[in-house]
Amino acid sequence: MTIAQRARNAVAFLRSYGARRFFHYVLLGFSEMWHERYFGIDTGGTVGLETLGIVNADAVEYRPTPYQGFMAAMRRIPIGRSDEDVFIDYGAGKGRIVTVAATLRLRRVVGIELSPQLAAKARENLGNAKGRFRCKSVDILTCDATAFAVPDDATILHFYNPFRGETLRRVIANIRESLNKTPRQLVLMFANPWYIDALLRSGEAFPSDWLRGEDDVLWPHYDHGQPNANRYRIYRLDSRGIADSL
Repeated sequence: MTIAQRARNAVAFLRSYGARRFFHYVLLGFSEMWHERYFGIDTGGTVGLETLGIVNADAVEYRPTPYQGFMAAMRRIPIGRSDEDVFIDYGAGKGRIVTVAATLRLRRVVGIELSPQLAAKARENLGNAKGRFRCKSVDILTCDATAFAVPDDATILHFYNPFRGETLRRVIANIRESLNKTPRQLVLMFANPWYIDALLRSGEAFPSDWLRGEDDVLWPHYDHGQPNANRYRIYRLDSRGIADSL
């Protein structure tokens, strides 16, 4: 986006929402630009499915998660002491979340991306940002999320609504299978959890005893009027000692 386009958007926002919301809009824009420059990457903008050549009713266009929102959510997850956590990003896009996660004390970070075009851009961005990484094992896999076998040591799974419908159900089934095979604690991070929340409330996703808590982390500088918008919902699961009969 050019400076002129940003200026026009800013003026339009000010006229529509007033000075207070405009102030938050400016802070959000500053955060996005600063982090992109700090990491030396380009992950902004929206990319439509038609541009990517994806024809899938479950797929969702590419939009990046706000930096501030993701960082605020990660501060609610205790990591950094044992370097044992394994982070998986479903729908890695241009690699923003994988990049930020790789700066934390994680043992491994993996991004799953269906689009070869986006995956290539993500790898380029990771190459530019690798000087900032603490994690030594960082990778982008180009594959369908439903075909990805959840590693038995995965402990943090991240979703920014990359897909819905049957695709989401199959991915959740893969997660459930992994938790059955290797009982453990697991954190699910869902941005704007419209689709996953319905599955969890219905009991379709996991046995009810597995869900040990949840926490909403609101994105700074966004409107929070809708209960599943502009936030992360962190679900904490624990399958240890509990058999899944599904």
